Amino acid sequence: MGAKYLFCLPLRLGVSLISITQFLTTGALSGVLTFLLIRDAQGRPIFFKDDEHDRKFVFHFSSKTRTVGIVLAVVWGLTAIISFLGFLGAILKKASYVLMYSALLRLSLALQVAVSTAYLVFFFTDKKDFKKLCAAGSSSSNAVDDCDNLANNVDKNAWKVVVSAVVPIVIQSYGVYIVLSYARKLRDQEHLKESFGFRGRGYAPIAEESLPLTNHTSHPYADNSSSIGQK
Repeated sequence: MGAKYLFCLPLRLGVSLISITQFLTTGALSGVLTFLLIRDAQGRPIFFKDDEHDRKFVFHFSSKTRTVGIVLAVVWGLTAIISFLGFLGAILKKASYVLMYSALLRLSLALQVAVSTAYLVFFFTDKKDFKKLCAAGSSSSNAVDDCDNLANNVDKNAWKVVVSAVVPIVIQSYGVYIVLSYARKLRDQEHLKESFGFRGRGYAPIAEESLPLTNHTSHPYADNSSSIGQK
């Protein structure tokens, strides 16, 4: 019986679902951001409607946000490519592709742990830095108000902040475990084939007549005169 996750689902299915979901998500984000950057570079205005205040405003990249946008578009694009390789690795059972994808997930997990740790440290020690990290440069009044509310009510909101920081790490860690387990399984299978010399070897077809069911060659006692009991 093959290795499972969630007690009953095969690892191969899990890797396929995780990789194709990440491919579609990061690919879409990279595509949208690239479209906005190109449109802004061409001087074509990007309008957004603010339903809260019933007005429209023009979106524009500053020099700093343009640089950040380009970096994010490239990173998301590379992530989409590697995720697609992980999907192909699961479909074609290629250990190298799945291992490359698992390395991407582990790097992403490390970054997630670092950001979440800073998030928690700032929340419990420095309200000013926490507000900056929480709002993440957002100009939305609702986002800023929510971050202010969290920072000003540490005792009441501590569990919310901890849960919001820990749960994504747990989920992502389980995803890394699934992908890495399947990558190791494929690698072990390849090593097993190499150990027994199966790689690159074929078997010559055997003609049906080369293995007769009866022996047609003669032997000393084949005739009746030489048989035991004959006189």
